[in-house]
Amino acid sequence: MKILCWNVRGLGRPSKRHLVKNVIFSSRSDIICLQETKLQDIHKSIWRSIGGARLTSFEFLPAQGSAGGIIVAWDRSQAIGTLIHKGTFSISIEFMNTSNNSTWICTSVYGPVTRSLKTEFWNELRNFRNLHDLPWIICGDFNTTFSFNDKNTGDLNSRDISASQSFLEDLNLIDPPLHGRCYTWSNGQTEPIWVRLDRFLYSHDWIQFNPRSIQFALPRLGSDHTPICLDFGNHFPSPRIFRLEKSWYTNDQLENLIQGWWTDQNLTGCGAFIFSKKLPYLKSKIRSWAKETFGNSNVLKNSLLLELNSLDSINESRPLTEDENIRASQLRSELSTLLKQDEIYWKQRSRNTWLKVGDSNTKFFHSVANGRRNNNFIHRLSHNGHWVEGNHEIGTIFCDHFHSIFGTPIVNRFLLD
Repeated sequence: MKILCWNVRGLGRPSKRHLVKNVIFSSRSDIICLQETKLQDIHKSIWRSIGGARLTSFEFLPAQGSAGGIIVAWDRSQAIGTLIHKGTFSISIEFMNTSNNSTWICTSVYGPVTRSLKTEFWNELRNFRNLHDLPWIICGDFNTTFSFNDKNTGDLNSRDISASQSFLEDLNLIDPPLHGRCYTWSNGQTEPIWVRLDRFLYSHDWIQFNPRSIQFALPRLGSDHTPICLDFGNHFPSPRIFRLEKSWYTNDQLENLIQGWWTDQNLTGCGAFIFSKKLPYLKSKIRSWAKETFGNSNVLKNSLLLELNSLDSINESRPLTEDENIRASQLRSELSTLLKQDEIYWKQRSRNTWLKVGDSNTKFFHSVANGRRNNNFIHRLSHNGHWVEGNHEIGTIFCDHFHSIFGTPIVNRFLLD
């Protein structure tokens, strides 16, 4: 199971909601905690445009004017959630995992920027914890630092650090390391200030039941906060099939990289032995390179569109500066490259050899590509004069059939698994 936590800095614009939806989809998270929504009310239709058809259950804390606001949403097939508290700075949901019926609490926070309200913020969380003793996760934008390593300039307020450390000690909480990045927010200046404001905290009883919990950062988009995830599921997934994508060849460096990786290893032995060792090594290098270069193309594409839209809005009120015009040209060039990669990707999936690279990336292409997968799926089966539907029922018929042929219960158990 995975929890996504992200300060989205407003969900009022449709373009921003579309971007957030793509990040949620690509993260494959089961629970979503979004801060600074800047929305005082969230209708089901608004949330569906963000969470899609899977993350249908949600609770929210309204924004105060045009600031703040929190949403917690979840996949009901993975966890059953119940709202147990709404405060000034936090919202808490009690979850029961559908896989093992374990119960725990997730609190999403948006800490105050105003210094005079920080004591009230910490006390709200302390008072809540005194009423509940289930395993506990807290996540969100705390708008404060927890250590002197949380800022790149070293210019930190010692009172903030003292208050946050006292909070951790009083409630016996763990502040786990963040993998992938050191900080989660920047002011975006030429000499930027980087700060870690967003984090997951959890209780000791949480880590006892979820010892594999890992906190990691997702790619940062423009001037937004860095999305962070807490993964407390199985970190050893089954290997995926490796496929060489034609769209990767839009990157001019690939051929030289492949030649370099192929000659990296100096092996001795027969040709078959050398080939058997070099091929898996090359596959792993290409896979890592492709993930880094192309892995977040949808998110990047939406980020480029969002930044272009922002420049277009500025251009409606005044002429763009020279730097802004250069940036707009760069954005259009990068977007054109991504769209070309999309077309090649879907052309390869459709296997229509009579189409040339560069044809429009239309709904037809997606239908053909997805139809190849659907052709291999058995929707229903005729058995003894009746139509049988459902994966389990169809699987049972197959198992019984082969069991009658081979006469061994081992085959039956293997197919059912």
